[in-house]
Amino acid sequence: MFKKWRLLALFWLLFGIANMFRAGMAYRLTGALAPYPPAVALPFLGWLYAGWGVAFLVGAVFAWRQIGQRWIVLLALAYQTTLWTLRLCTYRADYARNLWVRDALLTSLFVLVVVWLAHEKQSQRIERI
Repeated sequence: MFKKWRLLALFWLLFGIANMFRAGMAYRLTGALAPYPPAVALPFLGWLYAGWGVAFLVGAVFAWRQIGQRWIVLLALAYQTTLWTLRLCTYRADYARNLWVRDALLTSLFVLVVVWLAHEKQSQRIERI
């Protein structure tokens, strides 16, 4: 039997690990990029990605235990809102701005996958109660 909640837990786990990796890379590259100041301080990005990594890892535990199904889509929307705020406020390169259409498609795909995985039929919800 196909269990969407297991895929959702795996999805959150992968995004949690990826964001923790991004946080670690932000701290690791701080010294190497010192001569080239980025638009956003790398320690700030490190803390931001670490926070999202923890949020996704906690979300993976909650999804695995099938707790709090209502907040799952809100977590995905908040994450994407944070990333788009960073893009709109800090991207200075023309190349990065040219990728916004691709990024918008990937954002839409991310949210659609989360909505699909989080969707549960009313009959399944009643059986679990």
